[in-house]
Amino acid sequence: LILTGRAWLAGVWLWRLRETGERFVAGCFFASGAVHLSGPLLDPLARSLLTHALGTYVQGILAMALILLSVRRAHRETLRVGERLRQLYEQSMQGLLVIREHRVLYANPA
Repeated sequence: LILTGRAWLAGVWLWRLRETGERFVAGCFFASGAVHLSGPLLDPLARSLLTHALGTYVQGILAMALILLSVRRAHRETLRVGERLRQLYEQSMQGLLVIREHRVLYANPA
């Protein structure tokens, strides 16, 4: 019951973020909680092959979803920081040149 409660709590927390990726991961947490709950219901010692197979499947999907979600968040953060940096050097009063191999790659308006 503790594993089920924690999985469902994580699912509720992610569901409230209202984005598609987070809601998919929340659904995986809900499914994981259901699998944890089904173990003792199908076999008192929680040795059901069905529970084991479903648990392995759900955990694999959950792991992949969490990886993809973190990559998407990192990409979004990289774009945000890059835009802030671009605004900083374009609006700078100080002149800025980027030179590589004796060629000017960028010069800001100052």
